[in-house]
Amino acid sequence: MTKHPYRNTNIVLSILFILFAAIIWFRKANGSRLAQTTSLRWAALASFFAFVLIIEMIIFPIARRSRK
Repeated sequence: MTKHPYRNTNIVLSILFILFAAIIWFRKANGSRLAQTTSLRWAALASFFAFVLIIEMIIFPIARRSRK
């Protein structure tokens, strides 16, 4: 097991966030075929950021307990 599982998780989540943010930012229409406006892009990025934050809040205590 690695010494810093939380750091590895942060790296993976950061890469995923950057990839999904690029996909969301550069697409012309969303899943319901609505034209993407800047406010819709920011809303999608904010909801994805909230999702990543929830994952972080779940993983942090687990990683902290496993280090002890």
